[in-house]
Amino acid sequence: LYSSIEGDEDLLDHVSERPFPNTPLHYAADKGKTKVAMEIATLKPLFTQKLNRCGDSPMHLALRKKHYRTVRALMTLDPELIRVHG
Repeated sequence: LYSSIEGDEDLLDHVSERPFPNTPLHYAADKGKTKVAMEIATLKPLFTQKLNRCGDSPMHLALRKKHYRTVRALMTLDPELIRVHG
């Protein structure tokens, strides 16, 4: 993650500008990569509530795939993430 950002310091901002992308946080949550998800969520808190084209937040993806460790970790950042409507 950090080596990618070194090449383009605005990398995460570019993702934010697209209307309904799967953010890096969506991918990490979908795969149950808790440490990566937490690092991304810390760097870019807006990604925690961003919806993809299917209307899913990163939390939705983690729940659907039963990645409960990732779900619990994201909830430590903001317990209301469980209520994001998609």
